Amino acid sequence: MTARTFRWLPRAAALLLFLPGLIELRASEVVRIHVSSNVLLERSDLVVQVLVVRDAENRALQVTAESASFYGSSEMQIEGDTHPMVQQVRFISVPAGWYEVTGTVFDQRQKARGTARTSVLVYPR
Repeated sequence: MTARTFRWLPRAAALLLFLPGLIELRASEVVRIHVSSNVLLERSDLVVQVLVVRDAENRALQVTAESASFYGSSEMQIEGDTHPMVQQVRFISVPAGWYEVTGTVFDQRQKARGTARTSVLVYPR
């Protein structure tokens, strides 16, 4: 690889992180996930938006973000068919690296009803 190749690499990585809808994965009819990285001054926040289809069986949502040097998890109760369809979780000041982000919806027996998974690169500043 030449020095010229390395010049466009940071721009390409940044483009992947900021184009809306680019990093979206539909895992099932129950849950969808969208991830973006917002770079604010000296910190990188990983923002996860989870679309959960309204269904009386849905009772809980778990969102995790994991890399080689970071693990974060957020769990919340949802109210079946009356909860807001879009839930947002923000992991604040995450270190640079590749992340596996997962959103899982559970029923009242704690059985997984659907899972969405995607990978995202948080680019170093």
